[in-house]
Amino acid sequence: MNSRARKYTQFGTEGRPSLVLRVMLSIALVLSFLEYFLTLSPAIQLVPVAFVVGGAVVSLAKAKNEQTRRMFATLIAPAFVMLLLPAVSVVRGLLTGRVSEVEYGSLVIVTLISVRIILAVLPLPEVFRSYVTAAVISLVILVGTTFGAVVESALGQVRYAPYEFHPNLIAFLAVGFIPALWWRYRDLGTRRPLMLLFVGVCVVIIVVASSRGSAIALAAGVCYMGIMSAVWAVKHGRIRLTPGKFVVIGCVVAGAMSLLVVNSQIPQKLGTAFSDAFALDNEYRGLDTGLTGRVDVWARTLYLMNSNDLWLFGNGLRTSGEDADLPIDNGYLTLVYEAGILVAIAVTLRFVWLTFAVSRWYLRETDPRARRFYAAVLFTLIVFLTNNIVARFLFGIGNPFSILSLVLLVSVPSDFVKYRVSTDIPRPAVKRTQGLPARIA
Repeated sequence: MNSRARKYTQFGTEGRPSLVLRVMLSIALVLSFLEYFLTLSPAIQLVPVAFVVGGAVVSLAKAKNEQTRRMFATLIAPAFVMLLLPAVSVVRGLLTGRVSEVEYGSLVIVTLISVRIILAVLPLPEVFRSYVTAAVISLVILVGTTFGAVVESALGQVRYAPYEFHPNLIAFLAVGFIPALWWRYRDLGTRRPLMLLFVGVCVVIIVVASSRGSAIALAAGVCYMGIMSAVWAVKHGRIRLTPGKFVVIGCVVAGAMSLLVVNSQIPQKLGTAFSDAFALDNEYRGLDTGLTGRVDVWARTLYLMNSNDLWLFGNGLRTSGEDADLPIDNGYLTLVYEAGILVAIAVTLRFVWLTFAVSRWYLRETDPRARRFYAAVLFTLIVFLTNNIVARFLFGIGNPFSILSLVLLVSVPSDFVKYRVSTDIPRPAVKRTQGLPARIA
């Protein structure tokens, strides 16, 4: 088997992906983004979930026998994630008579099972492609309708907060789009500059929204992937330091040092621009405000949990948002407060395990396309987990990035590997020898 043929059979999708299913997922993700454009009724807000459920129905209808068996077999693996948290919420809601908790818990169960069924038919890379499509559509609509506000925010007059978005939320979604957009930028041919343009739009949104949490999450993701890339290159012998490379590195370092010596105000100007963009010296948002008051809220949350014995089972899903005086703004603490310490640990460990597992697969992989996809998943996980230190979206279905995180949460190893690549790449010829199984020429 030649190397080109081998590459085509290691990674990708199993046959032609369902276009209908991908379109439905893209619509669901776009609608979850558009929810924040206007104050919508609860019935309208359920439309994205309805599309996800519809996608699951399409999956069941199109599934072959072997796919159906795998579909229900893989439901067992992440069962604790799919059932533990919402099931506890549903039971508690039934006992306390809190109808909203029963409804939301049931909605989460249906959504997670639907996502798991979809993943059994549609490989994870195709889900990311749907996510990229939704990201492009969402960004076009957002920037096209609020371009004036973007310019106004870029001039430093006000933080960018279009429609019903909070500045930190719009930045959270923008930074969540970047890993998938970067993956498509590296994986596409003639359309690469378009993806790079949208990556730049996301970075601009983070800056004009003045979201330090998203900026730090992006920096953490870039640093982590830089380290992983260096480790992979060393492991596979791809780094060769020749005399020419030493000369180039020396020239770059010498040029940078000379520039700083000639104009010593450059670091100061850069520091001032960064401080102004992210309000580091602001009276209400500066570095001495305890993460804009978050530390005080976190301490109050812990006090309430101790006082009301909420550590084991929590106070109920979405209850932290019902109290306007308790915007926890920490995904991990929010999950503890709403669902209890056991569920929070289970969900967090699931994300941590997935991060380590994909890191290991990335370091072992030699196929460029598979490695690029693993990099996108890792980038997404690091950005998501880091940002949730100051955000509150570790577990939810209310926006595209949270939905993608749930997809990863219920994924299993077979969702990442053991597929052929998409049909947009030529397939190698197949020879059949009498009495022997088919093999690749």
